[in-house]
Parts: sequence; structure tokens; C-alpha cells
Amino acid sequence: AVVKDSRGVLCAHSVTLAVGGGAGKVALIWFPVCAFIICGFEHSVANMYYIPVGMMYGAEVTIGEMIVKNWIPVIIGNAIGGCVLLGCVYWYEYHSIAMAIEDMESKKKKK
Repeated sequence: AVVKDSRGVLCAHSVTLAVGGGAGKVALIWFPVCAFIICGFEHSVANMYYIPVGMMYGAEVTIGEMIVKNWIPVIIGNAIGGCVLLGCVYWYEYHSIAMAIEDMESKKKKK
């Protein structure tokens, strides 16, 4: 479960970086998505398609195993990667910008 969680965290981090890009979005999406595919990271939405399709083609996986051993850990990992990990990066980035703006405004008021 820890491996699935960590793969989910890294996948969500990569995908969220790709989706959060501004100008030149197609170019920005390419590298993070390629990275998570090449590294074998787990994405909950992709797993919700590929595992049932594998089951239809004869994979010996039960629905319970699919949900408990894959979907739940990967969804938790994706949530941590997309919300917490990248949220901390954005907070750090924009907090420092907000502090700089606040410092500039306080200096203007003193003059």
C-alpha cells in the first residue's frame, strides 16, 4: 500500500504540474505526463479503466482486490500529491510574493 501511495503522490504531483501550466500548455503538459508514465506512477482515473479492462481479458483480480489494494491507496496518494504536496509548493511560492508586496506597501505608507 505504501508503494501505491507513493506512486500516486508522484503521479498526482506530475499531472497537477502539467495542468497548472499557463502559456504553451501543450509543451508544458508533455514532460510531466511522460515522466509519470515512464516511471510507472499510479493514477486513480487511469486505473479505474485499465484494471477492469484487464479483468475482462482474464486478469485474475477480484473487485475487492481492485478496490482495496489499488484504488483506495492510489486515490489517497493522488490526493496527497495533488492537494498537499503541490499546495505546499504554491503556498511557499505565492506566500513569498505576497510578503514582498506587503513589504513594498508598508514602505510606501511610511513615506
